[in-house]
Amino acid sequence: SDVTTGQFAGWTPMGAEKTATGYQVAWKVTGADQYTVWNTDANGNFTGYAVGTVSGSDPSLLKLEKSFAQDLNSDGQIGVASIPNAIDVGSTGTDKFVASMGVDNFVFHTNFGKDVISGLDVKQDGLWFDHTLFSSPADILNHATDVNGNVTIVLDAINSVTLQGVTKAQLTASEFHLV
Repeated sequence: SDVTTGQFAGWTPMGAEKTATGYQVAWKVTGADQYTVWNTDANGNFTGYAVGTVSGSDPSLLKLEKSFAQDLNSDGQIGVASIPNAIDVGSTGTDKFVASMGVDNFVFHTNFGKDVISGLDVKQDGLWFDHTLFSSPADILNHATDVNGNVTIVLDAINSVTLQGVTKAQLTASEFHLV
């Protein structure tokens, strides 16, 4: 039978896309910022979650907007927002970056290595981390430690970033973002 609005306790289907093995179906809770995406077989039977219950800003939902060719969360764009003045940081090893006089957004991908940033303006520059690295901006701040007049954010033994001339007291969770 056809799925009708209200059939699943407040969840409303937003869209469906054919996949190699069936469909992906996007759902939203009516009146709330909650979304999920199901995988189904070729007959439309639920087989598992492509995305569990997440907010509309969750990167896993945003990445699927392109395959649906639809603005699922009604934020005015399809997919992950571009980050202005982005400086991608994603190679292993030690890299040194110098912030410019304007706004800089340093984007850390998985396996970014041991990096050093000098000249960071905590009032205008941003630090963006892949959402698989930390659970929240507050989690990033919890990984920050003052070391000899600098702040070092340590993910693990091979991935850290040192902010030269910045102290932990100067930082708030608002400087950090997940992408």
